[in-house]
Amino acid sequence: MGHISHTSFADFTHAGQQAQQWVKELAKDLCWSEPSACRLLRSVLHTVRDWLSPAEMADLSAQL
Repeated sequence: MGHISHTSFADFTHAGQQAQQWVKELAKDLCWSEPSACRLLRSVLHTVRDWLSPAEMADLSAQL
């Protein structure tokens, strides 16, 4: 198994925290529960992923 650097672990942790913040904000804005907001966000991101080319998806991922 490869070595995971502290930086990559910190980046992964930050990404998870950012996603949770998006879910909380979405739930608050829509007056929905967090699980419902999470399902909506996941559905939207999957739809966007399906419509974008791999290059466009890479660009979007870099911005998120």
